Parts: sequence; C-alpha cells; structure tokens
Amino acid sequence: MITQTVNPEFALKVDAHSFCIIPQSAPGFYSYTPYLELAERIPDHLDVVIDCTKIEVMDSVGLGVFLLFHQALGEKAYTIAIRNLHPKLERLFKVAGLDQVFRLV
Repeated sequence: MITQTVNPEFALKVDAHSFCIIPQSAPGFYSYTPYLELAERIPDHLDVVIDCTKIEVMDSVGLGVFLLFHQALGEKAYTIAIRNLHPKLERLFKVAGLDQVFRLV
C-alpha cells in the first residue's frame, strides 16, 4: 500500500484493489476542485473509500463536495464507501439520504 499526501486537502492510500482518500478536514467551498481533479485520476474499477476519521463536523458544502465527487466518478468505481464517520455525521448522512448514495462502513 502506498500512502501519499497530494495536497493540504487529503492524503491517499492506494493498493491493487482500493483507492482511499483521507480528508484532513471537512471539505469546504474551495475543496471541490481538488476532489474533481482527483476523480479524473482514479483508475477504473477500484473500490473508492473516503476515510472521515479526521472530520467531526461538516456542513452542506462538504456534503455537496462529496456528491460532486461521486458524480464525477460516474461508473469508474466499483463502490464508493465512507468509513469512520463521527456518529453525528452518520446521522446527518442518513437523514439526507446519502446512505443510499454511499456505502457507510
């Protein structure tokens, strides 16, 4: 597994089966561009994981960035999972129906 910090927004862990994104904080208004650029660089047919260990709070902008990222990936990923969500964020994802878009693990 290779771990690298691509920019201040997130670090990456990549292996033969998955592409893990580790945000350093909740995505904000200026975060959408790095996420969209990253979506273009992800090889086809890997499992994509967003590890939210470092995120305790997130607003609608952050949710929107994750949705834009999901849309930008299109059919490239086998699955898009979000793991290690803070319990309050997990509730927010479920209330917003995002548990139907992302696999929460």
